[in-house]
Amino acid sequence: MNEARALEHPPAQMPPWAGITLPDLFAASVQANPQAAALRWQGDPSGGGGPKSITFAAAERAVQRTMEQFGDIGLQPGQVVVISMAGTWEAPLVVLATLRAGLTPCLASPALPLDAMTDLLRRATVGAVVTVGAVGTLRPAEQWRSAAAVCGGGRFVLAFGARLPGGVLPLDGLFASTVDAGYAETTTRVASQPPVLTTRFVDGQVAVVRHEQDGLVAGGLLLVVRSGMAPAEPILTTIAPIGHAGLVTGLVPALLTGGSLWQLPTFRAAAFLASTDALGRGHVVVPAALQDALETSGIVRQAGSCILVHRPAAQFETRPLPGGASGVIVDVLACGEQGLLVARRGEDGASTLAVGESRIPDADGALVIRAETGPGGRLYLAGAAVPTRIDTASGSLGVAETGLACRTDGRGRILSVTPS
Repeated sequence: MNEARALEHPPAQMPPWAGITLPDLFAASVQANPQAAALRWQGDPSGGGGPKSITFAAAERAVQRTMEQFGDIGLQPGQVVVISMAGTWEAPLVVLATLRAGLTPCLASPALPLDAMTDLLRRATVGAVVTVGAVGTLRPAEQWRSAAAVCGGGRFVLAFGARLPGGVLPLDGLFASTVDAGYAETTTRVASQPPVLTTRFVDGQVAVVRHEQDGLVAGGLLLVVRSGMAPAEPILTTIAPIGHAGLVTGLVPALLTGGSLWQLPTFRAAAFLASTDALGRGHVVVPAALQDALETSGIVRQAGSCILVHRPAAQFETRPLPGGASGVIVDVLACGEQGLLVARRGEDGASTLAVGESRIPDADGALVIRAETGPGGRLYLAGAAVPTRIDTASGSLGVAETGLACRTDGRGRILSVTPS
């Protein structure tokens, strides 16, 4: 298969998600039900503090204050803002504020080494970094401040948390009174549709991938359809919003359905079980390695759906569903930062992830993602939910190489995936 081959079957009409932005989805939820819970956070990973919950009205005010802060330090539309915050409750709000301000968010892990941070600041025309003072033993604010200094200054470093180093602007005050905030309809609309950048650290190098907002919406919509999410149902996720998989399995579906996004900053068994008890018939997003724990605890029988995120190397075995399971199991294969394959488990417990097309609606709807294999089983992706590059020879959209190889059966079902 030629990596730069143009899409063979472009959609005959604009897909339903064309032009939709994440801030517009958020604004619709704020206006529809401002006092409903928008975000829930389990608490500090070190054990301090209990669950925190804020309404859509409070979240809207936090977004507005963050935008004001960006304006105060002189950021202009089009500039890049690195967001390096792991699984904090503020992270989704900073992403939304960045996009609404016409800025380009660049999601990066707070665990990046200093050299990688420096390289990213140099290459991405970064105007500011939003991070946190501490994540476990890591000190991201110190690292990003050092990286900015190495690059010659001129970049603002802003952070949430206590005991911030000198030269880092504190942000905790922005959200100090959001819990009691009243509803104030936003009048801010952005004509542009900034992309979302995600990063991947491989072999000592940082790769940056550009995602259009409506492409993220397309991927999130596919997950909503496959998992059977209904409007306003909560989503509990242990996948931090620091990359494509975290966005498309957490924040984006919550925005599409108007549901509450529950985040666990780190996986702690007691906190996780307490959250799932409160979740009821909501939806759980976890790494695939936790499937056995979900079945043992009975969460598979309780939740509306259990969404298992697989990262290569991964194997997909056939196994019976646990007795009495009434929920849905959805397998999600994270193909680096290039896209997600999403499939609902069959009644026999077998994964149905396969090469081929995923459309909405299923039969003849708009193409969301297409997976194909080439020589050696190398996996390629195309479609609305894939950040494809432009083929400079033809000027048309090409397919994306994932850097993965997959083994399939005679029907195209994916049996295993490994880095190629």
